[in-house]
Amino acid sequence: MRIHKLIAPSTVNGPGKRAVVWLQGCDLGCLGCWNPKSHPREAGTEMELYQVTRWINEQLETENVTGVTFPAENPASRSRSCKRWSLRCVARLATSSRLACSRATR
Repeated sequence: MRIHKLIAPSTVNGPGKRAVVWLQGCDLGCLGCWNPKSHPREAGTEMELYQVTRWINEQLETENVTGVTFPAENPASRSRSCKRWSLRCVARLATSSRLACSRATR
């Protein structure tokens, strides 16, 4: 998967201190988007799912992070493996109230 940016800790992307996973590539075209650099699919850094999962776990364990945020994007455009991974993260974190998802509107 292509990653735009991994940020931790963040206090503006959900409640408490967050680990933020910005995926690269968005075609929603939201008016007033404040992160247009995340739009081009060819930009960003290629990372394996296990690498991002490891990073999230490290942030939760060592950086006093209280949850994870996946900022708005177009999830329908993601690969099946990325969708399954995201759902596993959501299921794991939702039970501990450590997940925040933002959603954009056109």
